[in-house]
Amino acid sequence: MARGAITTREGYVFCAVQLILWLLVLSVTNPSTLLIALPIIGLATFYPFAKRITDYPQVVLAVTFSWGTLVGAAHLGVKVSEMRVDSSLGAGLMSLFLSYSLWTIIHDTVYAFQDLKDDAKIGAKSMAVKHQNKATRMLVVLSALNVLALFAVGFCINANMVYYIIACGAISIMLSTMVMRLDLMNPHECLWWFQNGSILYGTLNTIALIQEYSSRRL
Repeated sequence: MARGAITTREGYVFCAVQLILWLLVLSVTNPSTLLIALPIIGLATFYPFAKRITDYPQVVLAVTFSWGTLVGAAHLGVKVSEMRVDSSLGAGLMSLFLSYSLWTIIHDTVYAFQDLKDDAKIGAKSMAVKHQNKATRMLVVLSALNVLALFAVGFCINANMVYYIIACGAISIMLSTMVMRLDLMNPHECLWWFQNGSILYGTLNTIALIQEYSSRRL
């Protein structure tokens, strides 16, 4: 819409179709899953306006995306609304939610640097605009917290060593490489990590969790 590829009307139609398809998927789940999923509508609706209201729209996006962990848990029978964070299941799920949230913040902040000049010019808010002079340090802290959250997931579920090697070790290397080598003022580098970062992070995380699950089933 910003570059005129589609009209505002077409954008509304596309969003409506996506919402209908999402509700159709939820219609085949249990009622508790539907209730847990409903806040996503409000979060997704609010996100486009977040850049006008807060310097941290990436946090709003992170919660929106990561809410899917709660929806998935509810679909598997976890009573999320009654879950205690001092239990291993509750702490593990919240740690997973936190790790995904932190990655989304990192990922979208890198993306926001592509639009840094334009956002600053029009007055749009973002973590890139707010913290542009100390962005690398911020990404280092967020990355460290991300790995710590992944470690907490493993601790809570009593994961095997392979999980830690992949989820903590390999992802640490990936994040360190990105933060140390990325020139945030280079839009092409930011675009590369935006396009490929989630593939790398998601693949490593998925492999770590699948092998952990498989090792318990065999």
